[in-house]
Amino acid sequence: MKLLLRDGQVAHVLLYGGRGGGKHQKGSDIELGHLCHGVVSGRSSSDGLLAGKEFEATWCHQKIRHDYKAYALCCFFLETINKLAPQASIHDWEEVDENESVHNDEMVGFFRVLSNALIYLDRSLNTQANLPGQLALFVSKLMLELGIFPLLEKCVLSGVPLSSQLRLGLLAEKGGFADAGLIADGRHGASQTPLWKFLLQVRETRYPDFTFSEDISVKELVDYFLFHVHLHPFDFKTLSLVI
Repeated sequence: MKLLLRDGQVAHVLLYGGRGGGKHQKGSDIELGHLCHGVVSGRSSSDGLLAGKEFEATWCHQKIRHDYKAYALCCFFLETINKLAPQASIHDWEEVDENESVHNDEMVGFFRVLSNALIYLDRSLNTQANLPGQLALFVSKLMLELGIFPLLEKCVLSGVPLSSQLRLGLLAEKGGFADAGLIADGRHGASQTPLWKFLLQVRETRYPDFTFSEDISVKELVDYFLFHVHLHPFDFKTLSLVI
């Protein structure tokens, strides 16, 4: 099983203890998007897998699995993290007692963003969920963690301070927003000012406290994100299902 560890690294773990299946067809409590707790120890086989035991689910989504679009979004969250999070080195675990820590806090943001995104998505399905907004929030919080968040204070072309009164465009290659009147090729027909205001809110608001206001151009935001992580839409199996 592939797991995202709490320190933000991805590890391939062989679980012992018979979780699901078998002659009694017992359902597994460890599924995509579940938060689990257990013990990970050193190498378990010549394949280089880590050994896991005493695993149990500590949080399970209740609504996502019954909503096709929400489940597709959940899968996109997981696929994105899988592409960006570093692989845990098997050598870090070989000489470590199972009670010791091998955590590397540099990438802990991956775990923080993913866990918040899944919990918030599941809760939102109790009301009228804004799935495009959930996608935009996930991508934006991830950009904050990665240090590729768009510049919001000044126009990236003129250096003039930005405000909500301006008609703005998002320029991925410049790393931020610009006055749409200065964008020579006219790429931005629709104003991206709502997206600019959305990102201001994302930067200042904790995940659990976030509320959506006006509609934004999610595709523009995703394109910006993919540009800066050097990925293409075709690199994803799930992106076409959510945008």
